[in-house]
Amino acid sequence: MMLKDFIFLILGTAGLLLIPLLGNWPWTVSDYVVAGTLLFGVGVALNLLFRKAGKYRIPTAIVVVFLFVWLWTELAVGVFTNWGS
Repeated sequence: MMLKDFIFLILGTAGLLLIPLLGNWPWTVSDYVVAGTLLFGVGVALNLLFRKAGKYRIPTAIVVVFLFVWLWTELAVGVFTNWGS
């Protein structure tokens, strides 16, 4: 990964984390750490994916984004854990 991409991912992650910070959402420090790790990890995965995946870029990117949304939703409210309750 190039340094420019790495800096862009760090700034993008920090920018997205400013939304809950400036919105005074009731997040703890661990919430910010988990959210930052997830956002940065997805950014790195998509960056590597678009550089190396060849013709399967788009389907694989859809899977990565779907898994991110699923994990974020599960961690936020446990929607899928309490599905039948």
